[in-house]
Amino acid sequence: MFPHSHTDEGWVSTVDDFYTGNDKDGIYVGGVKDIFDTTITELILNPNRTFAFAEMKYFKRWYDDQEGALKDKVKELVLNGQLDLVGGGWSSPDEATTTYD
Repeated sequence: MFPHSHTDEGWVSTVDDFYTGNDKDGIYVGGVKDIFDTTITELILNPNRTFAFAEMKYFKRWYDDQEGALKDKVKELVLNGQLDLVGGGWSSPDEATTTYD
């Protein structure tokens, strides 16, 4: 079973597991931190690229760990429209729900 999958008992991985890419058994499968590390680098290198992201909990955690110079670059990416932080929520809504009830 993929470590980040859903089971009848609930989600196998924690929020931290999804961020770091390590599951409870110490298996590295890649995580949100890796996505930010590589995506921000690519956005800086190529101004024609864009990226949209919705889960501010992960973005804030990643951003808080960065140095001042990179934080300034990230602000530029937001201002020039390359990095689009959408939704404004701590986590994304359940988009599979077809009605509010």
